[in-house]
Amino acid sequence: MADHDEQNRDEAQDAQPTGEPRVDAALRLLHRLPGLPVSEHSELYEQVHAQLSDVLGELGGGLGG
Repeated sequence: MADHDEQNRDEAQDAQPTGEPRVDAALRLLHRLPGLPVSEHSELYEQVHAQLSDVLGELGGGLGG
């Protein structure tokens, strides 16, 4: 299992930047997953989702939506 966690961590760190700093910051939060107990994963996912939703809402508002 440690090998799987290490592989996931390496893949997350190798992720390409999106070009949107707020999205990149939200995605970087996922780097914490391997060190968190599973019981805390949903809280982190909710935090990432909220940040991404905020950005998407701002971008979507400029599209006449």
